[in-house]
Amino acid sequence: MKLKTAFRNVWKKITAKNNEGRLAIFDSVFFYAVFSLVLEFVIEIMANHSFVAALKFAIFNPLGYLVNCLFIFFTLSIAFFIPKRTFAFIFISTIWLGLGFADFVLQFKRVTPFTAVDFTLIPSVAKIFSVYLNVFEIIGICLLVVVALTLLTLAAIKLKSYKVKLKKAISVFLLSGLTLFTSINLGLWTSSLSTNFYNLNDAYADYGFPYCFVVGIFDRGIDKPSDYDKTVIDDFLNSVDTQNNMPQSTPNIVYVQLESFFDVNYLNFLTYSENPVPYFESLKGRGISGLLSVPVVGSGTVNTEFEVLTGMNLDFFGAGEYPYKTVLKSHTCESVAYNLRELGYSSHAVHNYEGSFYDRHKVYPFLGFDSFTSLEYMNDVEYNASGKWPDDSILTGEILDALKSTDTPDFVMAVSVQGHGKYPPSEISESYTEKINVSYAPEHEKDIDLLPAYSYYINQIAEMDEFIEELITAINDFEEDTVVVLYGDHLPSLSIKDEDLSKGNIYTTEYVVYSNFGLERHASYIGETFTYRLSAEVLRSLGINNGILTKLHQSCADNENYEDWFKNLCYDMLSGDCYIYNGNKNYYPVADMKMGVRDIRIKGCYVKDGYIYVEGENFTEWSKIALNEKDLGNTEFISENLLRAVYNKKLLQANEIYVTQYSLTSEPLSKTEIFYFSYSNG
Repeated sequence: MKLKTAFRNVWKKITAKNNEGRLAIFDSVFFYAVFSLVLEFVIEIMANHSFVAALKFAIFNPLGYLVNCLFIFFTLSIAFFIPKRTFAFIFISTIWLGLGFADFVLQFKRVTPFTAVDFTLIPSVAKIFSVYLNVFEIIGICLLVVVALTLLTLAAIKLKSYKVKLKKAISVFLLSGLTLFTSINLGLWTSSLSTNFYNLNDAYADYGFPYCFVVGIFDRGIDKPSDYDKTVIDDFLNSVDTQNNMPQSTPNIVYVQLESFFDVNYLNFLTYSENPVPYFESLKGRGISGLLSVPVVGSGTVNTEFEVLTGMNLDFFGAGEYPYKTVLKSHTCESVAYNLRELGYSSHAVHNYEGSFYDRHKVYPFLGFDSFTSLEYMNDVEYNASGKWPDDSILTGEILDALKSTDTPDFVMAVSVQGHGKYPPSEISESYTEKINVSYAPEHEKDIDLLPAYSYYINQIAEMDEFIEELITAINDFEEDTVVVLYGDHLPSLSIKDEDLSKGNIYTTEYVVYSNFGLERHASYIGETFTYRLSAEVLRSLGINNGILTKLHQSCADNENYEDWFKNLCYDMLSGDCYIYNGNKNYYPVADMKMGVRDIRIKGCYVKDGYIYVEGENFTEWSKIALNEKDLGNTEFISENLLRAVYNKKLLQANEIYVTQYSLTSEPLSKTEIFYFSYSNG
């Protein structure tokens, strides 16, 4: 009876009206505060996929929990300024719930949390939504969005206005803002909070979703070190030999970044009918190898790529930042490609996926690459069982073509894609059969629903191992001295935990350095290392020290000032005064990069039976014919030497024809020189 009376009293308070006949509860600051506490708890349940984890966060980090609540309360206080206060309250609450739900979904699908930077990735990842989400999930999310928008629209129309009490609104807004600011600083002072997210997953769990998400909005680039000035840079320069070595030889250098690849024999809860990676394991015994600490897990391929190419540490950048989407779209950066250019190298990027993915076609010129061969410039592409990701086997020929494309020594950065999730894909080719049987070890029985995912992933890794063997065999037969550096970009998005691994942790993969001329017999030992130091170690084994960060990593890793110099140099190069380059902020010129190492050319064209035929070389299925700058959308790929399209009689007067290469998302990547044409040619 008492409980019934209590509920009745609560309901009366909730439905009580103010003098204007509106719900009084939306005039109550206390209600906003209590609601913020509850909403934050719900968000943390979604973020951690656990009620207990959310409760532990609230109990063991009360100041951190309070800061997250204050973020929500501060945004809700905006409603006091808006006549349609109830609608504003619901709208702001829906945004927070939507962000929490997005984080909930993403952590299931890719392991890492949802960050503000993810909004900049939408154009790149929208095309692969169908890879991670099945049709029912996509429809469900779309329906949820439609329902939410519909209800918000109805709320905006139906809900009545309140009289705005400006003094109260300003007071609540300013007081909540001041309290939030004070609490954040207190949290940073007591270490209840931090702005350094060395492990994004741990940071979100330790400091809360709202706080981490908001930090990601404002935390971009490298923060200016407290001691940054010219004297720090000069101190570094005075501590190292700034002269470049003269290497005895300049062999080709090939990096192969393998998607979600590592020695899966380290998974201690699985057993296999046969070793999935026999060749990789044998290669580790013949080459230089070790564990590799990578900056990401489950996703974030381009961030591993960034660290390897530049020698910079992602920890210096904003929370969850992708430099490919921020600074590198407008600023050149020291890289392996630029450093090796000083020794006469040509540099080529190769990726068996679309060229515009993560804006690589725009970023690579700022990293010094001379060419970029993406999927749109490849023929005879085969796809894995998902039908979404090309087999890595295509890379062998493309790497060799890049090596053969110049008379200079070559640096090749090849990025693979076959091992990409989702595991297993929503649709699998009917002809696909798994070569390796995967099962749980008896003492490590887990959720049986995950076994198909692991089984698919392991079999993809086995095929990637076959690609590695094929590539090394080809390099051994190649007439030029060549070094191959193989490494995994990150572990797959399969909820692997540290305790599931017999070696390393979820932020480690492995690397192997192999050569066709016996480098490994006399090269220095590298051992376990970080992605941002890998290139420096590989170049050391070749007697190369070109590059400021290369010299730092090779000569100063044991110096007590190493970390301080490291951050100061990175800041100086990208955001500071470029003291290291004597103030020259354009020290590295943007490379005049061409797409593809094989020139696409038009040799002739003719009209026959209502079609225009274009003859040439190196066409692909992504080649499209254009007449007088008007694309013929119905171009048909016949062969690498022939294209055709329906010929519109309205274009009979057209006299300029060219072929454009389009990305999978219909973005033009390059076009041929103009071929002059008239109908009489036919």
